[in-house]
Amino acid sequence: MPGLGAAAERVRARDPALFFASLFAPAPAREAMWLVHAVHGELLRALGVSQPLIGAMRVEWWREVAEGATKRHELATPVGEALAAGRVPARAVLMLCDAADEAIEEERPAMLWRALGLAFGTVLGVEAPVGERLGALWESLGVGGVPAASRWPRAALPAALPAAAKRSRMPRVAILVGVVRRRA
Repeated sequence: MPGLGAAAERVRARDPALFFASLFAPAPAREAMWLVHAVHGELLRALGVSQPLIGAMRVEWWREVAEGATKRHELATPVGEALAAGRVPARAVLMLCDAADEAIEEERPAMLWRALGLAFGTVLGVEAPVGERLGALWESLGVGGVPAASRWPRAALPAALPAAAKRSRMPRVAILVGVVRRRA
Protein backbone atom coordinates (compact mmCIF):
# COMPACT_ATOMS: atom_id res chain seq x y z
CA MET A 1 0.00 0.00 0.00
CA PRO A 2 2.14 2.86 -1.23
CA GLY A 3 1.61 6.38 0.09
CA LEU A 4 0.12 5.46 3.47
CA GLY A 5 2.14 7.99 5.40
CA ALA A 6 4.56 7.73 8.30
CA ALA A 7 1.97 6.84 10.93
CA ALA A 8 0.36 4.05 8.90
CA GLU A 9 3.75 2.61 8.00
CA ARG A 10 4.78 2.60 11.66
CA VAL A 11 1.60 0.82 12.68
CA ARG A 12 1.93 -1.68 9.87
CA ALA A 13 5.53 -2.47 10.86
CA ARG A 14 4.95 -2.51 14.62
CA ASP A 15 1.54 -4.14 14.84
CA PRO A 16 0.40 -5.79 11.58
CA ALA A 17 -2.71 -7.28 13.21
CA LEU A 18 -3.90 -3.90 14.41
CA PHE A 19 -3.13 -2.41 11.01
CA PHE A 20 -5.31 -5.08 9.39
CA ALA A 21 -8.13 -4.44 11.89
CA SER A 22 -7.99 -0.70 11.28
CA LEU A 23 -8.68 -1.25 7.58
CA PHE A 24 -12.29 -2.04 8.56
CA ALA A 25 -12.74 1.45 10.01
CA PRO A 26 -14.10 4.32 7.91
CA ALA A 27 -11.25 6.27 6.25
CA PRO A 28 -11.28 9.27 8.64
CA ALA A 29 -11.26 7.03 11.74
CA ARG A 30 -8.59 4.83 10.17
CA GLU A 31 -6.18 7.74 9.74
CA ALA A 32 -6.89 8.95 13.27
CA MET A 33 -6.29 5.45 14.65
CA TRP A 34 -2.95 5.22 12.85
CA LEU A 35 -1.85 8.61 14.15
CA VAL A 36 -2.92 7.83 17.72
CA HIS A 37 -1.23 4.42 17.61
CA ALA A 38 1.98 5.98 16.26
CA VAL A 39 1.99 8.54 19.10
CA HIS A 40 1.45 5.63 21.50
CA GLY A 41 4.59 4.01 20.07
CA GLU A 42 6.57 7.20 20.62
CA LEU A 43 5.33 7.41 24.20
CA LEU A 44 6.28 3.77 24.80
CA ARG A 45 9.80 4.74 23.75
CA ALA A 46 9.69 7.49 26.39
CA LEU A 47 8.99 4.82 29.01
CA GLY A 48 12.02 2.86 27.91
CA VAL A 49 14.66 5.52 28.56
CA SER A 50 17.10 5.01 31.41
CA GLN A 51 16.30 8.30 33.16
CA PRO A 52 12.68 9.12 34.01
CA LEU A 53 13.28 12.87 33.56
CA ILE A 54 14.19 12.34 29.91
CA GLY A 55 11.06 10.24 29.43
CA ALA A 56 8.96 12.96 31.06
CA MET A 57 10.47 15.53 28.70
CA ARG A 58 9.50 13.41 25.69
CA VAL A 59 5.95 13.08 27.02
CA GLU A 60 5.77 16.84 27.51
CA TRP A 61 6.94 17.37 23.93
CA TRP A 62 4.00 15.27 22.67
CA ARG A 63 1.64 17.06 25.05
CA GLU A 64 2.70 20.35 23.42
CA VAL A 65 1.87 18.86 20.00
CA ALA A 66 -1.57 17.84 21.29
CA GLU A 67 -2.13 21.35 22.62
CA GLY A 68 -1.38 22.94 19.25
CA ALA A 69 2.38 23.57 19.16
CA THR A 70 3.92 23.22 15.72
CA LYS A 71 6.77 20.72 15.72
CA ARG A 72 8.85 19.62 12.75
CA HIS A 73 9.00 15.84 12.93
CA GLU A 74 7.95 13.07 10.55
CA LEU A 75 5.12 12.09 12.90
CA ALA A 76 4.42 15.29 14.84
CA THR A 77 3.72 17.26 11.68
CA PRO A 78 0.87 15.04 10.43
CA VAL A 79 -0.44 14.62 14.00
CA GLY A 80 -0.47 18.40 14.47
CA GLU A 81 -2.22 18.92 11.13
CA ALA A 82 -4.84 16.27 11.93
CA LEU A 83 -5.43 17.79 15.38
CA ALA A 84 -5.79 21.28 13.92
CA ALA A 85 -8.23 20.02 11.28
CA GLY A 86 -10.27 18.10 13.87
CA ARG A 87 -9.54 14.71 12.28
CA VAL A 88 -7.94 13.49 15.52
CA PRO A 89 -9.51 14.45 18.85
CA ALA A 90 -6.91 16.23 20.99
CA ARG A 91 -8.43 14.43 23.96
CA ALA A 92 -7.20 11.09 22.57
CA VAL A 93 -3.56 12.26 22.38
CA LEU A 94 -3.75 14.05 25.73
CA MET A 95 -5.15 10.88 27.26
CA LEU A 96 -2.05 9.03 26.06
CA CYS A 97 0.25 11.74 27.42
CA ASP A 98 -1.45 11.66 30.83
CA ALA A 99 -1.16 7.87 30.95
CA ALA A 100 2.51 8.03 29.92
CA ASP A 101 3.21 10.49 32.75
CA GLU A 102 1.54 8.15 35.23
CA ALA A 103 3.28 5.11 33.76
CA ILE A 104 6.68 6.78 34.20
CA GLU A 105 5.85 7.82 37.75
CA GLU A 106 4.49 4.45 38.80
CA GLU A 107 6.63 2.31 36.47
CA ARG A 108 3.51 0.65 35.04
CA PRO A 109 3.51 0.57 31.22
CA ALA A 110 0.12 -1.17 31.32
CA MET A 111 -1.44 2.24 31.98
CA LEU A 112 -0.33 3.40 28.55
CA TRP A 113 -1.86 0.34 26.89
CA ARG A 114 -5.16 1.03 28.66
CA ALA A 115 -5.03 4.60 27.40
CA LEU A 116 -4.54 3.33 23.83
CA GLY A 117 -7.78 1.36 24.07
CA LEU A 118 -9.56 4.41 25.50
CA ALA A 119 -8.09 6.62 22.77
CA PHE A 120 -9.34 4.22 20.10
CA GLY A 121 -12.76 4.39 21.75
CA THR A 122 -12.62 8.19 21.53
CA VAL A 123 -11.56 8.11 17.88
CA LEU A 124 -14.31 5.62 17.00
CA GLY A 125 -16.92 7.57 18.98
CA VAL A 126 -18.08 4.64 21.10
CA GLU A 127 -20.11 5.11 24.26
CA ALA A 128 -18.13 5.57 27.50
CA PRO A 129 -18.84 2.09 28.95
CA VAL A 130 -17.66 0.38 25.76
CA GLY A 131 -14.61 2.67 25.65
CA GLU A 132 -13.77 1.72 29.24
CA ARG A 133 -14.05 -1.98 28.42
CA LEU A 134 -11.95 -1.48 25.32
CA GLY A 135 -9.30 0.22 27.48
CA ALA A 136 -9.33 -2.59 30.04
CA LEU A 137 -9.02 -5.22 27.33
CA TRP A 138 -6.27 -3.36 25.53
CA GLU A 139 -4.37 -3.18 28.80
CA SER A 140 -4.69 -6.91 29.43
CA LEU A 141 -3.86 -7.82 25.84
CA GLY A 142 -1.14 -5.24 25.22
CA VAL A 143 1.24 -6.10 28.02
CA GLY A 144 2.97 -9.44 28.08
CA GLY A 145 1.54 -10.72 24.83
CA VAL A 146 -1.92 -11.91 23.93
CA PRO A 147 -3.45 -14.37 26.37
CA ALA A 148 -5.29 -17.39 25.07
CA ALA A 149 -8.85 -16.57 24.15
CA SER A 150 -10.08 -19.06 26.71
CA ARG A 151 -8.66 -16.92 29.52
CA TRP A 152 -10.33 -13.64 28.49
CA PRO A 153 -12.47 -11.95 31.10
CA ARG A 154 -15.76 -12.52 29.24
CA ALA A 155 -17.59 -10.02 31.44
CA ALA A 156 -15.22 -7.30 30.24
CA LEU A 157 -16.14 -7.77 26.58
CA PRO A 158 -18.66 -5.36 25.14
CA ALA A 159 -21.98 -7.19 24.83
CA ALA A 160 -22.35 -5.79 21.31
CA LEU A 161 -19.41 -7.81 19.97
CA PRO A 162 -20.32 -10.78 17.82
CA ALA A 163 -19.74 -14.21 19.35
CA ALA A 164 -17.01 -14.95 16.79
CA ALA A 165 -15.00 -11.96 18.05
CA LYS A 166 -15.18 -13.34 21.58
CA ARG A 167 -13.70 -16.67 20.43
CA SER A 168 -10.98 -15.32 18.14
CA ARG A 169 -7.33 -16.31 18.42
CA MET A 170 -6.42 -12.71 17.53
CA PRO A 171 -8.34 -10.89 20.24
CA ARG A 172 -7.17 -7.33 19.61
CA VAL A 173 -8.10 -7.61 15.95
CA ALA A 174 -11.45 -9.23 16.72
CA ILE A 175 -12.32 -6.65 19.36
CA LEU A 176 -11.38 -3.71 17.17
CA VAL A 177 -13.16 -5.11 14.11
CA GLY A 178 -16.24 -5.79 16.24
CA VAL A 179 -16.31 -2.24 17.58
CA VAL A 180 -15.61 -0.71 14.17
CA ARG A 181 -18.31 -2.79 12.46
CA ARG A 182 -20.88 -1.75 15.08
CA ARG A 183 -19.99 1.91 14.51
CA ALA A 184 -20.20 1.68 10.69
